[in-house]
Amino acid sequence: MLATLIRFLLSAGLTWSALSVVHAANAANIREHTELGLRIENGEAAEVFRLAQKAVEVDPDSWPANDLRWRALVALSRPDDAEAGLVRWADRNRSDPSRAEALLDYYETTKRWDRLAAMTSWLTILPEPGRVEELRSTIDRLCGAGQCELAAAPVRELIPHATEPARTAIVRALDAVGRKDIKGMLAELPAFPPVDDPGSRTEARILVSRRAAAIRKDLPTTGGVAPESLTKRPELVGKVKPIYPDGARRAKIEGHVIVRALVLPSGEVLVTGVLSWNNPMFIDSAAEAVAQWTYKPGTIEGKPAAVDYVIRVDYWMENDPATKATRTP
Repeated sequence: MLATLIRFLLSAGLTWSALSVVHAANAANIREHTELGLRIENGEAAEVFRLAQKAVEVDPDSWPANDLRWRALVALSRPDDAEAGLVRWADRNRSDPSRAEALLDYYETTKRWDRLAAMTSWLTILPEPGRVEELRSTIDRLCGAGQCELAAAPVRELIPHATEPARTAIVRALDAVGRKDIKGMLAELPAFPPVDDPGSRTEARILVSRRAAAIRKDLPTTGGVAPESLTKRPELVGKVKPIYPDGARRAKIEGHVIVRALVLPSGEVLVTGVLSWNNPMFIDSAAEAVAQWTYKPGTIEGKPAAVDYVIRVDYWMENDPATKATRTP
């Protein structure tokens, strides 16, 4: 493939330096791909498009080349051409999550929110765990843009067994978090899926926790009591190990996230903010994991109470590699 690429590009009259850039893009070299992206931002979109277009002609399935092509076209005020090319590429393999994610990136970049929401039907055919992650990402993107009302479709796909009122409450809670209205979010909890539907209820907590984590440090306090005010502190009884993000594992990056969480009187957990992190690629994973932890609730004179907690999640590379998570009350 490389020999064919070189012959084709040289016959097209490209300089050797330009050829090396296109080869780097096809080889998925992250550093070169980043540099080409910066060239687009610095006014060289036409040249990057020319290089990416040649690369796509040689290797239509190249993710770096297709990614650079659409970004260059958007910078050149040709968004419809960018979309058409992306759809052709994505149609070649609809089971590839990276192609679906590229379309989501495009719709978010161009603010075509209706089309982003309409991607839900496409995402449902992805294999697991890509299907779940891309549906969650769609909800994050919509709510992050203040378009939570369009998130009903992906919420329905993620939580198919919940009642319509329960799904509506989840969307309203997500919208409240986006408006930094923690009281409004908490007011929706009684309408969430019931405890006898644990799968739906857990997914609802994950969605709300991811949205809160995305706000980072700016959310107000929850109104929960401080741990030192309790007669008896919560006792951790169920802990889900966080998923080590693929990008961090490949790059051998270790890290941590410290989240603020609310341990509810039921013993369930909602992430309500992120206090610190060493790399943002760990944040979603940490929020998802902590949202699935369970506690024996803290009490004040024997009565269960909602408690504000600080929880640290550590990511350490080991032989497998694996992750570890520790709790800091």
